[in-house]
Amino acid sequence: MPTNKRFLFIIMMIVYPILVIAAPADLPRTEPGVLYLPDNAIVMDDGYELSIQGVLGGIIIILCALLLWFRAFLGLRLAQGLVGFIIIAFIAWVLLSNFEPENTYGTNRWTLYLTVPVACGLVGGLLLMCALPMLYLISLGGLGGLAAGLWVLGWRTDLSIQSNWGRAILLVILVVVGCVFAALDVFFHMVGAALTGAYILFLGLDIYFHTGFTYCFIATLDANPHHDYSYQTTRETHIIQSILIVAMLMGLMIQVCFGWRGIETQHDLYFLPEKRILPPTLRFSHYYNPNRPWGFSWRPAVAPPPPPV
Repeated sequence: MPTNKRFLFIIMMIVYPILVIAAPADLPRTEPGVLYLPDNAIVMDDGYELSIQGVLGGIIIILCALLLWFRAFLGLRLAQGLVGFIIIAFIAWVLLSNFEPENTYGTNRWTLYLTVPVACGLVGGLLLMCALPMLYLISLGGLGGLAAGLWVLGWRTDLSIQSNWGRAILLVILVVVGCVFAALDVFFHMVGAALTGAYILFLGLDIYFHTGFTYCFIATLDANPHHDYSYQTTRETHIIQSILIVAMLMGLMIQVCFGWRGIETQHDLYFLPEKRILPPTLRFSHYYNPNRPWGFSWRPAVAPPPPPV
């Protein structure tokens, strides 16, 4: 089977059981501008209903997560477009949610929450495809830092840090640290991609199962006074928080096993010491070492020797 068809087959085998589990057992319920589907997999009974917009949005989110893990198969430009799509769609959702008026967006509210981020994400993907690849690699580290901050906040009811300013400072610091570390070494933006993929994978799954995990994301990033979201930790959210680390390690192993050479080439092409983007003492290069479990080791990169006089 060709590589592209095998890749699509793997994705469909993962997504199909999700759609089967969340398949409606009864007739859907229609309201102006939205179609609600009965979902027997919902865990938290707080009035949440699965809409057709939620189904489509969940599929898009899950596919983005899986594509991040398998980004080596996409090639450089498509991987740039994927990261640009995720970043701009995320920003569009945050803006939509925070600036929503008290009387909401009307009957097409859920349609707007689906179409506007997707449309903006497509534009952002096209823009990042035209940008320097170093921006895409650094952005992966920033996304990983953001996911790490949200993971830390999700361990306590009403979030681990109660202050809005405290949460903002934590997230900004982790995003900046993630960007810097992604520039230092290829391993760190691989971790960023793995952690980001794991977090948004469970965000997408929670649209169907509604354990309350998404409320951590919403309560942290949605400061709209007209939205009353509170995050409550439960057994299910603790399980997801724990499994998320396992999923992150799985995403990292997928990149190491299926795309290490290509991803390393992308990084070294734009962060070589001789290009003076980073000081040589802050860069690490990789070399083949048959005595190591994965066949490679890290060593400080050295600047190329000066030309002979």
